Parts: sequence; C-alpha cells; structure tokens
Amino acid sequence: MLKLPRPSFGAAHSPIPFKQYASITIWRYNCVSLAKGAKLLSYFIYYVNKVMKRFLLLFCVLVSFLLFISFEIDFSLSALALTRQQLEWPGQLLYQSRHSLRDDTGSSWQVVLFKRIKDGETLEISLRLVGFPEGIEFLHGERLTITTAKGEILAAKDAFAEKSPAANVGQYEMQDILPQLPVTEAIELSLPLEAPRHLNIPIPVLLEWQSLLFSANI
Repeated sequence: MLKLPRPSFGAAHSPIPFKQYASITIWRYNCVSLAKGAKLLSYFIYYVNKVMKRFLLLFCVLVSFLLFISFEIDFSLSALALTRQQLEWPGQLLYQSRHSLRDDTGSSWQVVLFKRIKDGETLEISLRLVGFPEGIEFLHGERLTITTAKGEILAAKDAFAEKSPAANVGQYEMQDILPQLPVTEAIELSLPLEAPRHLNIPIPVLLEWQSLLFSANI
C-alpha cells in the first residue's frame, strides 16, 4: 500500500489540499514505475535479440553443413551413376567413364577411361581418345602429356604403339598415372597429333575417374 507523506503547511506557503497532493504523488509514482518497466522491457528485448542472433547464426551454420553433406552425397552418387559397369564374361568386369569433350579448336572428342578387373585383380586402366572428324591422326608411339594446374607434367604410355584400330583413336596406359592426378583442379591433355591439340579435363570428370579407380574388385 502506498504511504503518502503528509504535506507541510508552513506560514510562508499556502496550504495544498490533501486530495490534490495525493494525486500528484500517485502520478509521480506511476511515472517512475512506467520508466522502470520500460527500462526492464528494453533490457528484455536486447537479450532476446542477442539470443535470437546467436540462434540464427547456429541455424545458418547447421543448414549450410547439411546442404554441403547433401551436395557431397548427391555428387558422389551422380559420379557412380555415370560410371558404367559391364560383365564381359564370368569373373571379369569392365568399368567405364564416358564423356564427350571439346579441345582448344572446338573439335569433339570421346573420352573413355576404363578399368578391367579379372578374378578380383586389376588387369588394366586405360584412357581411350576418339577424335572427330576422322581426319584427325595420332602419332602412335608418342606419349600422352598430362599437365596439372601447378605445372606438374606426367606422361602416359601409348597402348596402341604397335597397332591401332583407327588413325583417329588413341589409347594410353593410366594405371600408374591415375592415382597421381589431382581432383581439386583441372588438367590438360596435350594430344600427340600431327597438329598438336589440347584437351581440358574438368574437375567433375576427374572425380568420376577417381570413383572408377576405387571401384570394388570382384
């Protein structure tokens, strides 16, 4: 209960009616209470905003992480889906990664990386390149030069050095080369042709090649 001090009535002051004095005192009390309430409310809103900002930040981090994981899983499944598996005969499997890419002159190439497994052992991993149009001619016996973005140079041996099914078809041994290839940057193939050309292999294709490299042996 609010206790009101009694007003002083001195000789030099005119008397203030008690009801008027009580009203003024109650009004002042209400103003102070409202000010305190507003201050408490502002503190409450400040801390709620602070907590909400932290919660929103945590939520964004969590969503980003889930999206990243989802992308990685989806990409891995997509890469595996693009890798073809073929049973050549009992005990022997053939894995293939096929893509159509263009060289620096705009000509189209069929790029096929394949892995052959027999009785649980890898027989070969080779890269076959088929150029279009058919006027393209490989210099058989020459190695395929592979250059990374960091300037590292690798050379793959010609598998058709002695005999080729066609002039526009080249095949190169990749079993020792493939594990050395990067997966975070594209590589460039320098094709051993009469008129040298360059073929860029993008990161998604390299990732697919790696999935083929680690395909389960039977």
